[in-house]
Amino acid sequence: MPLNDITIRTNNAPSTTRQPTLFASLQASHQRRHKRRSAENSRDDQASKRICTKSKDTGMAPSLKMHHAEKSMFIPLSIRSALRLRQRLSTLSFDISTIHLLSDLASSAERAYHVSEAGDGGRQLPLACQYNPAGDRIVLVDEAGCAGIFDTSRTAGPILPLHRWQAHAHAVFDAAWSQDGSMLATAAADDTCRLWDAESGALKGEFRGHSKTVRTIDWRHMSGSCFASGARDGSVLFWDIRCNKARVDSTYSYRPVSTIFQAHAQARIQGRRSSVVAVSVTGLQHLRHDPYLVATAGAAAATVRLWDVRMTQSTRSSALPKPISESIAPQGRARGVASLALDPDGTRLYAPCNDGHVHVHNALHLGEPVCQLGAPEFECRGFGSGAAASSCGRYLASGSATGAVVVWELDRFGSNSSGRRAVLQGH
Repeated sequence: MPLNDITIRTNNAPSTTRQPTLFASLQASHQRRHKRRSAENSRDDQASKRICTKSKDTGMAPSLKMHHAEKSMFIPLSIRSALRLRQRLSTLSFDISTIHLLSDLASSAERAYHVSEAGDGGRQLPLACQYNPAGDRIVLVDEAGCAGIFDTSRTAGPILPLHRWQAHAHAVFDAAWSQDGSMLATAAADDTCRLWDAESGALKGEFRGHSKTVRTIDWRHMSGSCFASGARDGSVLFWDIRCNKARVDSTYSYRPVSTIFQAHAQARIQGRRSSVVAVSVTGLQHLRHDPYLVATAGAAAATVRLWDVRMTQSTRSSALPKPISESIAPQGRARGVASLALDPDGTRLYAPCNDGHVHVHNALHLGEPVCQLGAPEFECRGFGSGAAASSCGRYLASGSATGAVVVWELDRFGSNSSGRRAVLQGH
């Protein structure tokens, strides 16, 4: 049969029988394909809508909140789902630069949060802060070992803690909320981690296993019982509040369920002798697309290592552990990483580094950094600079040694291609 008998004919009269059948079949095929695509993306659509819904209480888009304000943020995403969610976020209607709104934010000295009182020995230096999953509470910990929980929904009156207690005998370096916000874990310089009831401040358990200061702590996504801790002894310990515990008075004492010994250790050769130098673990993040993967960073090099919890050690070995993946450090002098932050969809890792940049890594496949974020106002000296991504993934904030908070506007790839940023003063 000639081709022009099936398609629209120009010289002769158009076909009255085959043409409608052809278009109807094409339309039906398109509808079936659209239906399959909609069913396939339904889970991602629901997750992204919950993430990006405008807050009715404050009238402010969640892109301006530097905390994870909904429980949907803890939904584990597959690699394919995470990439689709990032694409959806990049094409939403509010994908218009609002960095100028962040530049106008200001904080007065009267609206500052302080854990310790001004009387006895003066106020102590706060070392970490974190919002709870609901976004209406924030915990602050300081170098005196105190912890305080504040209600951030209050906008009038003096800022006083809802609870304030002596969490540790020495400085507290990190704190992390459980998924439901009912418990709070702290990491301190007394080589221990402790678990607290967020409502009453009562001690629920003590975790012993590190031999030096515990620097960082992080809960596993979608788990209210498992978390990990990293310390200056170079080890990463994994804990489960359901097991490996012993009753001590009114609380429990816990032992780790697994360990990564010398996670970032370096081999040093002096003459004919070789030795292993322990390197402090400064960053720790459970990845979102796989609950068994953990990313760590150390104080000696700008590398990020990826570990499988199921392949960790139960006893110390003379051989150095091998990660399943490791990023490639930029050329030049070795610089340590101050902390690690994960974006909401779990595809990017942000690592403030002592070379004066924030290294952006692909969390799905470690290699060379995707890009580096920098600014004249940003300086990273030591290991006190933290970072946090906004709940929509459009902004990244990091503290600077200059006393400023630098906020970068990110594109769909996690880089600052527009060059726009905001610098917040007040510290």
